Amino acid sequence: MDYEVEIRVRNGRIATAMKKIGIESVAELARKTGGSRKTIYGIVNMRISPLDRYGEWLDDVLKIAEVLDCLPMDLFNEHQLNAAVEKSRIQVPMSTDQLACFLGQMRGPTTEEEIEEMVDKRLMLNRAMKYLSERESQALAMRLDNLHYEDVAQEMKISRTRAIMLLKKAIYKVKTVISQMQAGKPICVPEIECYHDVYQLDIGGIWC
Repeated sequence: MDYEVEIRVRNGRIATAMKKIGIESVAELARKTGGSRKTIYGIVNMRISPLDRYGEWLDDVLKIAEVLDCLPMDLFNEHQLNAAVEKSRIQVPMSTDQLACFLGQMRGPTTEEEIEEMVDKRLMLNRAMKYLSERESQALAMRLDNLHYEDVAQEMKISRTRAIMLLKKAIYKVKTVISQMQAGKPICVPEIECYHDVYQLDIGGIWC
């Protein structure tokens, strides 16, 4: 792959509110709130929930809202209230064409909503791939890196047919896990031996 792009995810509502009043960094926000710098960073980067174990706002969230002159509930959507991301930074391999699409130089995700959707898909993919076996994850990672079936088979020292079946199984599992995540259901990984249909996986414009 030609490039590796690092994507940093943080709370967009807080970032927008910061810009409106001229706060340029999380460090500055932490200074103005007088709260715990570590907690402020965790809240903005969505590494920790804004609610305590009793469902009440953290003290530092109240301080952030006061500095930003808004209500705490204005700074979080429902998903952000109930979940914290496992990683706020991800590295995404891209070809030259994919990077051009990402930067809006060719047809591809160019609006803020489209880019946000692509990032969400990448984050979900990273989480879903943790439910795959080591070999399934290895095969899917190579396929997402634009390697052909023959290349995957050669790298894993298996037949092309076996590589295709392994990838179909991995893609089916990932799609199932992502659907469960989106529906807020408990994760239940399917165990099916044969996959006769062709399953495609669309992750931010990457198909396999």
